[in-house]
Amino acid sequence: MEWTQITITSLMTAIVTLAGQYFVSYLRKKGENLATKEDIGRLTEIVENVKSQFAVDLEFIRFNLGNKSTIQRLAAEKEFGALSEIAGCLFEIQSATERLRPKMLESNEPLEERYKRCSKEWIQSHNAFVEAVRKHRWFLPHRLFLRFSNIGRSSNKEYEDFRTDLKMGGGQPTHELSDQAEKNILELTEMIDETFLIVRRRWGTEE
Repeated sequence: MEWTQITITSLMTAIVTLAGQYFVSYLRKKGENLATKEDIGRLTEIVENVKSQFAVDLEFIRFNLGNKSTIQRLAAEKEFGALSEIAGCLFEIQSATERLRPKMLESNEPLEERYKRCSKEWIQSHNAFVEAVRKHRWFLPHRLFLRFSNIGRSSNKEYEDFRTDLKMGGGQPTHELSDQAEKNILELTEMIDETFLIVRRRWGTEE
């Protein structure tokens, strides 16, 4: 890694500089510019000790940086897999929530049967979404986990309002809560769009 190489190079430069300063100071302290055999032997011993310690420290640094890099790579792979699965469940729960109380009916299916089917589809998609988020909680940034949890609650609010609407109309929607339904869907859509943008920025695919 480029950063690792820069770090190691910086350490080597610092050590060599310090050693050089020490040697110059040592010779000046002797009051002469020429070293005796005793001086050379002592300086050689110091240099070898510095080189040996540096080699040990360098291996330790490489080991720690290598471990950190490996852990970060594995965590990123797990996060990517988790978000990919959650994204599929997110699409399903958004679609199922929007089908609970659409502005226009798309078929001649009896209303009672349609409401039962839509309710069942919502429950299935909601449970799948919640399970995916909880299953991958360990691999999600806490901020994203909270956003997904809030999305689930927002979808659940529309489902509860849908059930209340049916009860008020004796099994038929009263349309008195249609404005609230639009508000719920808008809120859900905005939360999903914001989360989508956060993920893309986290991956560096969005400015």
